Amino acid sequence: MADTFSCPTCGAPLTYQAGDNETITCPYCHNSVIIPAELRKSHPEVVPPAAADAGHPETVPPAGPEDQLFIRIRNLLAYNEKIEAIKLVRQNTRLGLREAMDVVDEIRAGTRTSLADLAVSQTSPGVVIDLPTTLPSFRRASSIWVAVIGCFIVLMVGVGLVAVFMRPAAPPRLTPRPTRTPSPSPVPTLTATPQFAFQVFTFGSEGTGAGKFTEADSLTIDPDGYLYVGDYKGNRVQKFDPSGKFIVQWTLDPSLHLDYLAAGLNGELYVNQGGRLFRYDIKTGQPIGEIVYKDPADGDIDDFQGMAVGSDGSLWVAWVNQTAETDTLFHLDPTGKMLQTIANPIKEQTGEFDFD
Repeated sequence: MADTFSCPTCGAPLTYQAGDNETITCPYCHNSVIIPAELRKSHPEVVPPAAADAGHPETVPPAGPEDQLFIRIRNLLAYNEKIEAIKLVRQNTRLGLREAMDVVDEIRAGTRTSLADLAVSQTSPGVVIDLPTTLPSFRRASSIWVAVIGCFIVLMVGVGLVAVFMRPAAPPRLTPRPTRTPSPSPVPTLTATPQFAFQVFTFGSEGTGAGKFTEADSLTIDPDGYLYVGDYKGNRVQKFDPSGKFIVQWTLDPSLHLDYLAAGLNGELYVNQGGRLFRYDIKTGQPIGEIVYKDPADGDIDDFQGMAVGSDGSLWVAWVNQTAETDTLFHLDPTGKMLQTIANPIKEQTGEFDFD
């Protein structure tokens, strides 16, 4: 359990965890703050069995991985590190990107106080950022650079002043200088900056009926210009004509979230639900089949992510193994037959294994 108290110098909130030293560094003013005695007493150290027999009271065992992960996520959110918090959730659970975002939002809003309902791993894969130590280091480095730049500016100002005072005085003028009337400065002509894009029209509204959306975050356009919009939690795909007129809607598997859509060139609609890839008839909405891939590393079949259709009608789709920390790019024909596999195209370039 963590206790919070204020820094006596700047008033910033400080969090004290069991097992910390008697002092803590404020991440805002960088001063060393002595932890109040009553807080240290509320976090006694764990006493070995021999010491407990000698009269030392036993303490509550350390928190489980779910509680430890919850505290780390809450600390990241306290420093507005939402992206790092989402990554931490995904690295320690089997949740996808959207589910991890929902968990972080619930913790931030205070509606979630535990991660006991999630399968949290005992060890945290990947690199974990410890904000209370990295942020002060960054600020200290920034302060050094600011001091260096400040000294340089002071030095340049001093050189300029010396040059002004050392300049020889001008000889006296025998005749007064004629007064000149300054000419007006020309007014610059302003030109409008062209926009990258501009709104043509809008359609739809919030709701669950035809032509309405609850959480529309995936869309695609077929070769005829028809637009297909997917609701993440509603598991609906709605079809609109090029003018935005509602045509029809389909309901997908309600047990899986709808993550991505891609319209093929041969009358198929690719749908990613819960990391699994399905094919539908783009005209009738009837299912055609599932494109199945079994990861040889752990046997997973639900690690598909983003996808796109090529100009030849083939499908490019990403696969991310959170456990092995690998990313793979698959090249498939319209029926799902494997044409090409590219291993770790992102991780080999950036060191990160996710396609986000």
